[in-house]
Amino acid sequence: TLGKTSGWHDIESVSVQLYNDDESKGPLLTCKRASFHVDTKNANLSGSIQVEFPDGTFLSTEVGTLIGGGRKFESTTNVVFVGDGLLGSAGAATYDMEKSLLELSKGVIVRTDGGESLTAPELIYRRDVGKLKLPRGGRISFGGFTVVSADFEFTLEEVAHRPSRVVFGGGVEVAAQDPETGQDLRAWSEVLHARKDAAGRWQVS
Repeated sequence: TLGKTSGWHDIESVSVQLYNDDESKGPLLTCKRASFHVDTKNANLSGSIQVEFPDGTFLSTEVGTLIGGGRKFESTTNVVFVGDGLLGSAGAATYDMEKSLLELSKGVIVRTDGGESLTAPELIYRRDVGKLKLPRGGRISFGGFTVVSADFEFTLEEVAHRPSRVVFGGGVEVAAQDPETGQDLRAWSEVLHARKDAAGRWQVS
């Protein structure tokens, strides 16, 4: 329970339900300890911080802050994130409630239970429109292909949040292996498009 005085208050066993601008429920934030400023609604958080999104995806870290009156969460320590069929980590994370914008940086690694993987210096995810970008490039493996590109843009499925379409640009290197002959296949393209067909198979052009 917070007192009525202004300034900072130390509290324990914190649980904060955040709301979007349309008054729908946003992430639920929990942690062991917080120093909360009554006037600004900013907070310094520590101890088993977890940010759980309405779809069940959550971020976990040890130290973080709420700024902008509680509208923005930042962590500069290692972050683990878990979703439906995926597991990942990053060196830092920022989530902006007003923009529905998640930024992961300082080295991002994501793996799915389907065998797909992604590594990149930085990842930007617009949750409201289902768009994900790797603005500094990266490397992904999917459907027997490994692709290294200077720029990625993903369109995600509305329900499962898995990639349904990917556009690679800025020079693209592709490596694969023919499953019948075992022969290595390599290709290069300035731009490359990949999409899932109705059977869930990746089609590349």
